[in-house]
Amino acid sequence: MRDRNLEALRREHKSKFKARNTSSVKSQRERGGAALEQTKEEARKEKQRTESAVNPNGQLLAKSVLSSWLSRYAYLLVMAAGLVGLISLLMVYMRPTFKSEGNQSAISSVNTVPTESENRIEILTEENSAFIEKNREVDFPFEEILELIKTMNEPNVSPEDIVKKYGKASSGSEDNSVKGSKLVTLSYNLVGRKGVVDMHLRNAGGGMELSTVSVTFFQNAGESITKTVDDYRSLIPQSKREGMEIKQAIVELGMPKSIYAHKTLKKQVDFFSMSYPTKEKMSVSLYFDEVNGTYRLTSMMTSTV
Repeated sequence: MRDRNLEALRREHKSKFKARNTSSVKSQRERGGAALEQTKEEARKEKQRTESAVNPNGQLLAKSVLSSWLSRYAYLLVMAAGLVGLISLLMVYMRPTFKSEGNQSAISSVNTVPTESENRIEILTEENSAFIEKNREVDFPFEEILELIKTMNEPNVSPEDIVKKYGKASSGSEDNSVKGSKLVTLSYNLVGRKGVVDMHLRNAGGGMELSTVSVTFFQNAGESITKTVDDYRSLIPQSKREGMEIKQAIVELGMPKSIYAHKTLKKQVDFFSMSYPTKEKMSVSLYFDEVNGTYRLTSMMTSTV
């Protein structure tokens, strides 16, 4: 009886041990299968990433294709621009030229087209103007130049008035380039080619007026220059003192290198200057203002020659 009980106990213990071993093996198999599946899944994902990197439809390849297309498009643009430049250059060099043979006026009409302003500026000559006598020379003392400048304050002065008083000019021009405006220049050569007097007239209202007078004296090569900038500066009036009268200035300083007078829309001369060279090889411009009918020195300006 005791032996049967022991035998039964051994069989039960053996059965339980076998069951535990079977469960442990099954659990290990399940864990091993899960690990294997995880490994397979990771391998599959890695394969997909690799395929995406080299796949023609992948993002990397798409960027490569786009970059290649842009580079090719830029190259085509450069080639097109170069081709246009080459065609333009060929057109310049292939432009037809004309020899100076046959009808010269016809050739000129083909090569050049005068502008509207060129057509409206006319050089006055003895042939086309009653104001001109080509080789005529006049004597213009300073007193007459001063009287001419005072004439600028008069409202109506025409080229006919100038010619009537001073005779015909040696040269001149008429400018109608500005619509509704007329500018006439009359130039007088001084006796002995010592200088030139230019008179500029413009239309004003229903007539014309003398707007600018400029005189240039040609300096003799042997003429000495004795005054400095400081010598002229000492003549400028200080405080409220009156400046030197213009005729007195001519007496003390001699004839200037140039005289310039101009009037703006004020209808009177508002700019009158005389210029002298100095020992420093500079130019001094003395400015005069009209005071009670008399021009007096007021200021000066220096400039390099």
